[in-house]
Amino acid sequence: MPNGSGKRLCFQLPAVLEKGFVVVVSPINSLMEEQIDTLAHKLDLPALCYTSGISSKLGEAVLAEVQNDYIKFVHVSPEALTDSEDPLRHIPYTLQAHS
Repeated sequence: MPNGSGKRLCFQLPAVLEKGFVVVVSPINSLMEEQIDTLAHKLDLPALCYTSGISSKLGEAVLAEVQNDYIKFVHVSPEALTDSEDPLRHIPYTLQAHS
């Protein structure tokens, strides 16, 4: 589907309607930043980015907000999910989407 055709709605709507959060896997950091900007600032939906390059302190803060049901969207780089010991992998989520 071409850009701007509504693909994001497929994972945004379930996150808004259901309890829990959505993991959005994206290999492109600039795309993640743009989507988070749209969700958090334009639509007022809690969204954060979780990549392999974030500090452990920031990673812990993201995980705490996810576990407290504050965050609805976690945009993740594929590298961040390769570590089987990563705590994000062990938190139940509503939906996983790939952008």
